[in-house]
Amino acid sequence: MSDQNIQQENKHKIYFSFRATLCLLTESYFIVNKNQGKEVIFITRFRLVDSPMGSGKTTATINHINYTEKYYSNDSIERVMVCVPYIEQVDRFLKNTKLKTPKTGIKLDHLKMLIEKGENIVITHALFNTFDSEVIDLLTNGKYNYDLFHDEQPQFFQGIIGGDRGGDFGNCVLDNIGQADLLYLVKNGILLKKEDKFIWNTQSFYNCEKKMIYEPLKELCSVADLYYYGVNKFDKSFPACLIAFTKPKVFNSFNSVWILSYQLKGSIVDSYFALNNISDVEYYHVEDNKFKEGYKFEYPKGLNRIILHQGKYNFNFGLSKNWYFQNGNKENLDYIGKCSYNYLRYIFGKKSFKSKDYIWTTFSGYELYISKANKSFSKSRFVPCNTKATNEYKDSSVAIYLCNRYPNVMLQGLLNSKGLNFDDKLFALSELLQFVFRTDIRNVDSNKPINVFVPNRRMRELFAAWLKEGKDEQYLTEKVAA
Repeated sequence: MSDQNIQQENKHKIYFSFRATLCLLTESYFIVNKNQGKEVIFITRFRLVDSPMGSGKTTATINHINYTEKYYSNDSIERVMVCVPYIEQVDRFLKNTKLKTPKTGIKLDHLKMLIEKGENIVITHALFNTFDSEVIDLLTNGKYNYDLFHDEQPQFFQGIIGGDRGGDFGNCVLDNIGQADLLYLVKNGILLKKEDKFIWNTQSFYNCEKKMIYEPLKELCSVADLYYYGVNKFDKSFPACLIAFTKPKVFNSFNSVWILSYQLKGSIVDSYFALNNISDVEYYHVEDNKFKEGYKFEYPKGLNRIILHQGKYNFNFGLSKNWYFQNGNKENLDYIGKCSYNYLRYIFGKKSFKSKDYIWTTFSGYELYISKANKSFSKSRFVPCNTKATNEYKDSSVAIYLCNRYPNVMLQGLLNSKGLNFDDKLFALSELLQFVFRTDIRNVDSNKPINVFVPNRRMRELFAAWLKEGKDEQYLTEKVAA
């Protein structure tokens, strides 16, 4: 090894030794001081790219990566990791950059190998959400210093443990821990209360055994903070549930974190930053396929093409997740399906239409029953209501939204109890916009009308008000330009 390489290697060791120590000090300082009103200094700088759907955030990311020489220099410790929602976006980055993606064997293990080698990497949200303590250690203490570009919001809120709800984690253990289980875990010292959270007790008897049933919870505690909330129905002195948020150290393992989405102000991102006293935040927007400093509120282009149905096919059903749970009987679901079919016939008239002409959504688990009453509803055109950042349905000209979205009640209750107001109307509107902008409205060169059916009154009025403001602003802008 040459003298120059030895010097560079020593610089790497000194830098990351300092960085790892500062990470530990930061986390400790945060725990000790967050309730004393003191500002906490984090290593990671958050850069929020807040621009509308279809504004070129992905293209700007590709350009940024390709023109940032330090990511590819052998003399640099700087590297980049891109995280996208779907495989199709991974393929786009592989085609247009020199990034690599985990492919062989267990992908998480291959990812660790790529990090150790200092490769520039692109992964999916699904893989990012499986990061364990070993990945975080590699990113924090390894030789290379990674910037993260996260397309759409990271999963800051991971789910609810207990509360007898289930289904948040996709893990049979975590999803089936109830209030009685929480009581057992706390009373037997497996979980310890620490300030406003519960942590895994590494000194409990459970850790002396081989891997057992609560192993997924143990691993979750290494990457998530578990805030307690509510009153346990079996013992009022214990919580009803634990609300899991991704630990700040997951993001502190990166040099900087870029989040690319729309309407970030007032979202769960703001709440997460406030919850963790994160203040090192910079806003960016997209211009000419490049990132520009500063926050710039914009409406998406082409709003004049959107036609929101305000007529007779709307109906007065609640359509929230709770409404479906309590009222999702065959009669009501048949009615929803038939109204949706009648709307499609109203839009297309006597013309035949293909499945690619429309997309529709409801809460997962009810789509099969609704589609039985509407033979026109193709399974391939059902889009889960939380879908974001995909171009798969960009040929569609009709969007049917059979939901009334609210944030998780326990999540909202926890945030409100800490003085953090989570705007449920902004949440609902943002979710609806993400769905509508999966259609041809993304094609800025198209003049095709986009018909939108939102039968629930609350959601329709939120969308109508936003749409009117956006159309009025775009009309004035075009008039001044003319």
